[in-house]
Amino acid sequence: APQNGHDQFQKALAKERGEGNLEEAIALYQKVIAETKDETLAAQAQFRIGICYEKLGREKAKLAQEAFQKILDTYPNQIEIVKAAREKLTVLANPTAPPPPDKGELTVRKIGPFDSTGRPSPDGSFLSIAQWPKGNLAVQDLASGEVRLLTKNATGDIFVGHSVVSPDGRKIAYSWYDEEQNFALWLINADGSGNRRLYQGQGDWHIEPSDWSPDGSRILAVHTLSYPSQACQVVLVDASDGSMKVLKELERKAPTKVCFSPDGRFIAYDYPSGQSMAYDVFVMTANGGEAVALIENPADDRLYGWTPDGRQLLFSSDRAGSVGAWLVPVQDGRAQGAPRLVKNDLGSIEP
Repeated sequence: APQNGHDQFQKALAKERGEGNLEEAIALYQKVIAETKDETLAAQAQFRIGICYEKLGREKAKLAQEAFQKILDTYPNQIEIVKAAREKLTVLANPTAPPPPDKGELTVRKIGPFDSTGRPSPDGSFLSIAQWPKGNLAVQDLASGEVRLLTKNATGDIFVGHSVVSPDGRKIAYSWYDEEQNFALWLINADGSGNRRLYQGQGDWHIEPSDWSPDGSRILAVHTLSYPSQACQVVLVDASDGSMKVLKELERKAPTKVCFSPDGRFIAYDYPSGQSMAYDVFVMTANGGEAVALIENPADDRLYGWTPDGRQLLFSSDRAGSVGAWLVPVQDGRAQGAPRLVKNDLGSIEP
């Protein structure tokens, strides 16, 4: 069947971001522009062409300028994209490197060849991981490197999904893909005792834990419907009885990150705005109140998390031409000032 414009756009994004095949991505974006009747999508594709030329280096700077200028000439009604294109043209007209990160503010250290399904303990002493090839839940001591299995009944067809460590480091909430071909939510002590199922996914609904409330009483999770039509909910599950409260109904795609603020008053998450495939960052009150766009930009912005004092949010963005880490000050769930770059050229990275 012929692909629609959004499918083509997603394929181009995969070429650009996943494979780094910029020339092929440009060709696919051009195909989107030629075939779609959606002016918003066409403008986004034109913007990505400019980004691709930027990534190809200084020798392609003129082509990048032409791509961004074409947005102003062809899509003047697309206000946000036009604004972003003007910003890019200003930078290209005065080529300077992005502001250098503050020295020592953010460092990156490799700790092992793990997947992104686990989480570090709050004190940084161990990491919850999926131990393959069978897929048991395990913890790895980050000082000694010792790996200790917590579950022993995985088979490769039955396995652990995402896992998050409680604020006191004593419990781990994890999803388990079971015989019913569903992800259920389980809870286990960090020493391997007390394993119990908290919530069983129903039908085609799957559940993945994302964070704990600061007091350790509730688990923040993403509840998704995989078939027949994708839907998504941000939910809270009581850690004592497994009762669930739906905080937010979402569509299309699941957030890549959902987390409590350190004081427990707010929940931050990332999600595509409108029909765009690029993510923005939102904040809502912990009781599921109205979500406010904290980071709204044509660039792809993915949430990393709160700083320990709760005064800033860390997120990734490709707004400077490559994926970097940015900080934005936050007060009472609202952005207080412009984001600033704290580390550039991170490459492909997940929170």
